[in-house]
Amino acid sequence: MPLLLLWAALLAGQTPISGVINRYTSVTAIDTCEARLTVTSTVFFQPGQSVLVMQMQGAAINQSNSGAFGDLIDPGCAGCWEKARIKAVTGTDIFLENLLVNTYDPAGGVQLVSLPTFEDARVEGTLTALPWNGSMGGVLALEVTDSLLLEADLDVSGLGFRGGQVHEVESDCSWLTNADDYHYSFNNWRGAPKGEGLARIIAGKEAGRGPQANGGGGGNDHNTGGGGGANRTSGGRGGKYNAEGTFTCKGDHPGLGGKPAPDRPDRIFFGGGGGAGHVNNSGAGTRGGNGGGIVIVLAKTIVGNGHKIIANGEHPGTGNGDGGGGGGGGGSIALQAQNVEGLSVEARGGNGADVNNDPGRCYGPGGGGAGGLLLKGFAGTLPSLLDGGQPGRNLTPSNQCTDPTHGATPGQDGVRTSWEGPLAGTEPVAPFAVIFQPESATGCEENQVSFEFVVHGTALQYQWQRWTGSTWEDMVNTPDIAGTKTSILTLFNLRTDQNGERFRCRVGSDCDGTHFSQEVTLSVEPLPVPAFDFQTLGDNRLRFDNLSQNASSYAWDFGDGNTSTEANPEHQYALAGTYTVTLEAFNDCGSRILERSVQVQAAPIAQFGVHYTPACAPVQVLFEDQSA
Repeated sequence: MPLLLLWAALLAGQTPISGVINRYTSVTAIDTCEARLTVTSTVFFQPGQSVLVMQMQGAAINQSNSGAFGDLIDPGCAGCWEKARIKAVTGTDIFLENLLVNTYDPAGGVQLVSLPTFEDARVEGTLTALPWNGSMGGVLALEVTDSLLLEADLDVSGLGFRGGQVHEVESDCSWLTNADDYHYSFNNWRGAPKGEGLARIIAGKEAGRGPQANGGGGGNDHNTGGGGGANRTSGGRGGKYNAEGTFTCKGDHPGLGGKPAPDRPDRIFFGGGGGAGHVNNSGAGTRGGNGGGIVIVLAKTIVGNGHKIIANGEHPGTGNGDGGGGGGGGGSIALQAQNVEGLSVEARGGNGADVNNDPGRCYGPGGGGAGGLLLKGFAGTLPSLLDGGQPGRNLTPSNQCTDPTHGATPGQDGVRTSWEGPLAGTEPVAPFAVIFQPESATGCEENQVSFEFVVHGTALQYQWQRWTGSTWEDMVNTPDIAGTKTSILTLFNLRTDQNGERFRCRVGSDCDGTHFSQEVTLSVEPLPVPAFDFQTLGDNRLRFDNLSQNASSYAWDFGDGNTSTEANPEHQYALAGTYTVTLEAFNDCGSRILERSVQVQAAPIAQFGVHYTPACAPVQVLFEDQSA
């Protein structure tokens, strides 16, 4: 269908939307067993409502006074998120229908975001979000079961992690001082505030050139630029400061760019805030740019009509002297759809702040923010701009500047990656209850049996055990044992020496404690063991003596085309010779076969010869046995 006709068809009956359509609340506590979230406000939330659970921060970083400051030690659950549905609301508690997939830490900035759902929707005015305030906001999310038509942009630029703020502190620098540390306290004149990132700002280490995970580092004394914020790639370094004269303050240690967030397709991040430029004069310098926010769109069809989804990092502007702030890192855009037309996206890093110089001085401009993240959940191409921000520039010529950027660098380009859609819990919240106990079982030798323990509960863990004669021992999977950590234990290739073994299942969780199934016993019925002997009765007749064990019936094949089902048959062969006799012994578990060769000899023929010489008696006669 041509785009204009499709646009006209979609226009009718669509819900018009604009502005801020999401509601936010901060999560202060989580009971994983009950899927219960304690929040600051439940005013805008109700049963049956779709929501997103999102953790924005909580990473642990290296805090040493070295170039490793800001390196991720443990990302924790920073960037974790999932889709859920509200079951009930009581006071300040929100109960979800299913257990959470991720393990969230409320100390890491967990928020609950409403997920408005429409059958068809039309964006008639710019869609945006509330800015991130340190505990909630910064996210634009919606779900459309059929078609989403854009008549305006979706834009969350500069609504993510906050840039370091201008903090004017009187400087005590001289030509003898060298402010080269990676962290300083907030009121220390040697460093400017860091940009916000995946790790919370650390008390006593709020300032200085070291990055705050993906937040850019603040410029160090004197008047250097702040580092650019980051997302999945690195932000740019701020510019240096230089002034004419031998006995002037040095500015050799600008803010470093934010470091990359974890490369995890199941996580999503704000763009990091840019670090502030170092400022010691009133009205000078600039703050760091805010990072881009997050946009999540789940729809069947998206008709862009030439409009954009935008999550750019912020450009902090131009400073009137002193250090310029770093650009904000590009934000994140997650799109899941079957059909997309006429749409483009942007998650560009913010440019670093420009600066105006005094004659004889070269101030440090800001580093560029890194490009953002595009999670693309559909086939086909999508025009996208994820380029890193450019470094700031010195707008006033000065013989003290090595070049217009004076060492400031751009942010790296962002990342495009495929996406399978949001996580969502599927296990319902259920109190512990035993539904079905395992029962003792009987199995045949070389066959298999299974024991099943059916229970309801939360995040259950199973462990089958075997009685050794003195203790219960945890079982492990082998080629003959499967399911030792599941609700069903299966034993293969049963042996008769397993007859009488006892088993039980231990099940439990942090939510439900530990429980045991009833004990069960294994009985193993043996297969038959065929065996026979035979006796020769003469005249080509044999009697077969059945020595089989565990058998209830038999099948004989005498090797000459004749058979029998008697237990101890007799058989006469027509001719002497060697025959292969087969005995198959049967019982309820099956059968086994034994083959033996038997020799049948012909009956002897009596005959003798007489040898003598005729003569008068007495005569000697010789008798010769000629029997055969």
